Amino acid sequence: MAKFLFKLGRWSFHHKWIVIVLWLSALAGVAGAAAAFQKPFSNEFSIGGTPSIDATYTLVEKFPDGGNPVNAAGVNVVFAAPEGQTLAEPQNFAAVDRVVDHIEDNLPDLTGTERFGNPVEVSPALQEGVVAQMTEQGLPEETARADAENLKMLSEDGRIGYTTFTIDVDSSMDVTDEHRRIVNDAMDLGRDAGIEVEAGGAGFGDPIAIKTSSEIIGLAIAFVVLIVTFGSLVAAGLPVLTAVIGVGIGALTIMIATAFVELNNITPVLAVMIGLAVGIDYALFILSRYRVERERMAADEAAGMAVGTAGSAVVFAGATVIIALAALAIVNIDFLTAMGLSAAFTVFVAVLVALTFIPALLGVLGDRTFAGRVPGVAGNRRRKHVREERPRSQKPTIGNRWIHFVRRAPGLVMAVVVLSLGAMSYPVLNMELSLPSDSTSNLDTTQRKSADLMAEGFGEGVNAPFLVIVDADDVDVDAPALQPLVLAQESMAAEDAPVDRREAAVTSSFLYTVGQLKNVGGVKHAQLIGINVDTNAAQILVTPQTGPDDQYTSQVSHALREQGAQIADATGAEIGLTGLTAVQMDITERLSGAMPIYLAIVVGLAIFLLLGVF
Repeated sequence: MAKFLFKLGRWSFHHKWIVIVLWLSALAGVAGAAAAFQKPFSNEFSIGGTPSIDATYTLVEKFPDGGNPVNAAGVNVVFAAPEGQTLAEPQNFAAVDRVVDHIEDNLPDLTGTERFGNPVEVSPALQEGVVAQMTEQGLPEETARADAENLKMLSEDGRIGYTTFTIDVDSSMDVTDEHRRIVNDAMDLGRDAGIEVEAGGAGFGDPIAIKTSSEIIGLAIAFVVLIVTFGSLVAAGLPVLTAVIGVGIGALTIMIATAFVELNNITPVLAVMIGLAVGIDYALFILSRYRVERERMAADEAAGMAVGTAGSAVVFAGATVIIALAALAIVNIDFLTAMGLSAAFTVFVAVLVALTFIPALLGVLGDRTFAGRVPGVAGNRRRKHVREERPRSQKPTIGNRWIHFVRRAPGLVMAVVVLSLGAMSYPVLNMELSLPSDSTSNLDTTQRKSADLMAEGFGEGVNAPFLVIVDADDVDVDAPALQPLVLAQESMAAEDAPVDRREAAVTSSFLYTVGQLKNVGGVKHAQLIGINVDTNAAQILVTPQTGPDDQYTSQVSHALREQGAQIADATGAEIGLTGLTAVQMDITERLSGAMPIYLAIVVGLAIFLLLGVF
């Protein structure tokens, strides 16, 4: 490997203009292709293959008019009266009305307004309507009132209430700044009137902002660090230049890929961040080695030696990063796979640029590589103190002193490093993974405040609802578990209106499922909230006792799935668990499950790479 890299570095030095023209032509070529073939990036995060997503597909199929609840841009606006007051008091009631009226009059695409309005008025009307409807359908009044209580929008003490609506866009990612501005203006009206108003929900999350300012600042800081390292403006600029070229080729290639596959707009971000970092780092390795070798050999030999020695480390480091990024495909989440492969390709380009473009530039610059010296930096003489100095190679550096210290006490250093790393890694043993949500937002955000108010007024579980879909197409009409409910329907039917046993079995499967889910530990309430037009599928709202960031909620989701499997065996109906909470938990668990395999592959291949390179 070292011999090959030595020859490659020396060849690039001698054929400098060929190498430079080839790389610049590649950059221009991909730029032209990107301009010609690029398609817009998507705002959607493609996630498939999880039980909750499969259940969502069933839900959309059975309830085509209801849309996809995972993509729904729902918004919760939460109100809280001052301590010791209620929202029903005239001044607070009027303040809530001002907020609601402003949203209703100004927000475009307002939909999903079944529970929209002043909660002081809407909540009791909604609850009475639920009780009347459920009792009319034959359910016991006690059950109907429990269902109505679970849907209330006003807390017991009357201090906290909320209203909810949906913004009619394809997904929460399509909510615009104008939508958010109108909701924020409405909240300000309520706050000015003396009540607390906060908002959250999937449709009111902070937009994902992709800014280039961080990369520009990073490049500027890197340039300053390189000046301190080399003491030369020219040498400091070379790693930055090569990194930008490598990242440019990688990022433009990702844009070309949009002509063939749909990519999320976050896909290039990881590639740019890592590409700039490794591009500068790898060029720094080779340039530093070249500076040392140039003191004892000719320029072309020094360039070859730099690539042959430091280049081996570049190849190993680059290959390890490429493996780590490409291995994200193991998680089997589409957008993570795209991000990993895109970043891996960019790192591959950065490695090639460092191994060839840097020695080519050294061939062009020659002894001017370290021109533009900064006095007093990196061993450069100060202009006011001109004196003979020892050659650079004879000066003790911080690195030299550190190496001598390690060699004097290797056992002590190893013990300190291992113990320190172990102590810093210990918290990982208790790490709990979670995706961002209102409950995990920063404490000063309106999303977090809305979630906290909801939990205070209605219990933690209101922020982590599950949606169970019952597909009764293949229900077993003769299932013993359903017979008591079927017989009950037959006994209630009029003599001149015989009950269709299949329809009775389907309805019984819905009621049986609700009853079984209520018995699952950690479930606060389960209730039937919808039956489709074909009366062969139902939606059941399950409210846990704990919030979305509580590990016990994850255990509840597993228990619900286990109970669903038992219900399916007993009735023949297919049971699925979905909703935003279930989707987020499935993704988190998939990431956790893939981690051991991911680490084993990365570490294992890294060991083989070490053997091959060194």
